[in-house]
Amino acid sequence: MLTGVLRKKIRSDLFDNLSRTIQVVLIIAIGSVAVGTIVGSLELIQLDITTNWLKNHPASVGLALGDKGIDQDMVDTIAKFKEVDQAEAQLQTGIKWRHSPAEPWRPGLLYARDDYEDMKLFTLTLEGGDWPRSKIMTVNRGFDINTGDALIMSVNDKERVVEIGGVTWYMNFPPPNFGGDPIFFTTKEHFAELTGEDNFTYFTASVPGRYQESTSVAAAVRIEDRIEGEDVEVYPGTSDETKVIDPAKHPAQDPVNGVFIILQIMAFAALILGLFLVFNTITAIISQQVPQIGVLKAIGATRGQILLLYYTMVFIYGLLAVLLSVPLGAVAAHGLRVWLVKFMEMDPGPFGISTSAIIIQIAICIFAPLLIATLPIFKGAGITVREAISSYGLTGGGGLIDRLMAKLAFLPRMTSMAISNTFRNKTRLFMTELTLVGAGVLFIAVMSTGASIRYTFGPILFDTLHADILMSFEDPERFTEVERVARRTDPNIAAVEMWAEVSGEIRPAGRPESFDDRTVTMTGMPIPTSIYGPQLRAGRWLQPDDTFALVMHQNRAAEIGVGVNDWVTFDIPTKQKVDWQVVGLVNDPIDSNIIIAPRESLLIANRQVGEGRRLYIQTADITPEQDVMVAGKLRRDFEQRGLEPTASETDTLTLLAADAISSFNIIIYLLLMMAIIIAIVGGIALSGVLSINVLERRVEIGILRSIGASNNAIATLFITEGILMGWLSWLIAVLISGPFGRGLNAGVGLAVDAEMVFDYSVTSVWVWFIIITVLGFVASWFPARGAIGVSVRESLSYE
Repeated sequence: MLTGVLRKKIRSDLFDNLSRTIQVVLIIAIGSVAVGTIVGSLELIQLDITTNWLKNHPASVGLALGDKGIDQDMVDTIAKFKEVDQAEAQLQTGIKWRHSPAEPWRPGLLYARDDYEDMKLFTLTLEGGDWPRSKIMTVNRGFDINTGDALIMSVNDKERVVEIGGVTWYMNFPPPNFGGDPIFFTTKEHFAELTGEDNFTYFTASVPGRYQESTSVAAAVRIEDRIEGEDVEVYPGTSDETKVIDPAKHPAQDPVNGVFIILQIMAFAALILGLFLVFNTITAIISQQVPQIGVLKAIGATRGQILLLYYTMVFIYGLLAVLLSVPLGAVAAHGLRVWLVKFMEMDPGPFGISTSAIIIQIAICIFAPLLIATLPIFKGAGITVREAISSYGLTGGGGLIDRLMAKLAFLPRMTSMAISNTFRNKTRLFMTELTLVGAGVLFIAVMSTGASIRYTFGPILFDTLHADILMSFEDPERFTEVERVARRTDPNIAAVEMWAEVSGEIRPAGRPESFDDRTVTMTGMPIPTSIYGPQLRAGRWLQPDDTFALVMHQNRAAEIGVGVNDWVTFDIPTKQKVDWQVVGLVNDPIDSNIIIAPRESLLIANRQVGEGRRLYIQTADITPEQDVMVAGKLRRDFEQRGLEPTASETDTLTLLAADAISSFNIIIYLLLMMAIIIAIVGGIALSGVLSINVLERRVEIGILRSIGASNNAIATLFITEGILMGWLSWLIAVLISGPFGRGLNAGVGLAVDAEMVFDYSVTSVWVWFIIITVLGFVASWFPARGAIGVSVRESLSYE
């Protein structure tokens, strides 16, 4: 008989109070879905990235060669090395293109292979049309260029109309969403006709067997020695700016993993915050059912049976959450996976289910609630019959808050009651506030990360580069000629500055030359400079009397293994080796590899006089839109005088900043998604607590109604409680959100290898205040309606 009573009670608790059951199941399921979505999508995305990358037949050795290049005989010779499995080379050069003469030039790359029917490494996939033939080209997918289009292409200052005969897929280059330019593929013969060059300038090789770094390095060293023996310069040719890579690992894998680690942390935070509500709910249920526990014990129920009763109820909550969250998590994971993989210009695989995500979700739904509910269940099961019977009645006040409210006689009675009731159950309030504060902290942290990105590529960038227009040239140009043309172009040009660039290998001074030496580009600035405002992190800035002194980006210095006052050797191919002293470390928003030296000293080291490739211009009191117009005039004037600026769609600092910010949008969207999930958890938590409060205080509601309290007064009481809880959480979240925001900002920067200067978002503080106020009102509206529907007779007879 007792067993039947217990079963009936479980059914009653689950289904007679269906709204409470739905709330608990939803809160468990939301956390589970969040974790399952992130874990599942990451696993599937990693699979898609690897699958797509391996289709490309990646090489383990990638070398960029000097202008002289190598011929097919050299490629065939290297292919016979015992250290080499496959060897292949390409011709490549930068070009400009546009759809019509009315459009500005846009940057692009021109590639050619010896045989498109027999590709071995970094292969192309034909997605439409035909392979390159005669003078007909193909283009990499993802751009606004289609089969049958006729484009104007500028190669070596000569314009030609070229026909696009097909669309290909080439993965060994960044896609458009990550700043990549279109790649046009043509035949080797047509490439030679366009450029006058027929030697390969990009070489790739694979090694026998499974990838081992030592084996690939040995192969690369021998290949490099052989090519340099022909007086050809060799540079790193992989997307990681190295000479050797793991062919099984896509270059974007580490940044993707880094971002997902942050999302996983946030997803588990959402889960933990949700479990606080489960704790609250189980505690409230047991507290409310203390008399029932007393009755059950009076008719013979043991402590073990009471434990089994409530554990069974929590288990059923978890089981229902599993049934809801697992399919939702699988669908959400697939949706996120498709979106991200397509964003990366790859092909997502068919719908799949992550086994590890399902296991984690089941553990979250079943075991986490059982664990979090253990304390209130054991506490409830330990109540004696005498304690259960004697504890029944109105909950009392009399605390500090009640005494304070009694002294504030000017407050409306319902307002003082709402404040007093908010702090009545301090444990429940604490758990609810944890959820709401957590939601607020994460929301402000996410918004502050977005603000930090905008701040870094806004005010910080503009403090670093005091230029309105920036261009580079195809070849080094005379400073005097470029500055003369620039100053005559427009009266709004106030200052002109040219920088030099020299490429070479760098290593700590005194260390022998090795394969691991970093290939870098050193920038020569006139000192003092009116254009560059260094963001110093250590040491000092360059002085006018400095000669062989340099300043490095702090990340680049760490890679090389040097610091302030250390010396480095800069080895310029075919020129000379010069030792330089590191006098300062900087952060640069745009160039995380920047190395800056006095311009004249760098030109002396490069045996060069008065020439540079990078142009920076300050304009006087004109708008960003006018800067774009001035930049257009500059380009036309330079081209008319035989000075060829490199094609770019970001000739002004404003456009460059907007482009940099947009590259972070996907990260912000993902973080906001998690912030919204956490806000939903907070809203449900608040609604659940207020629903419990209505149930616990039905007798009090009846008393209030019996002495004349109106429906509006009762509703206002509970709505005020909800809003007060929200405002209290907002205040606490504001006070502690700064360190969390800094941590999240640093984590995102670490994931994408960039340093964002932290900017606390004051706007997000007030946005969250509005959100939490609305959440407080909406979450308390339904419990308030429930309170209104309680009659005096029902309230006073409530058990």
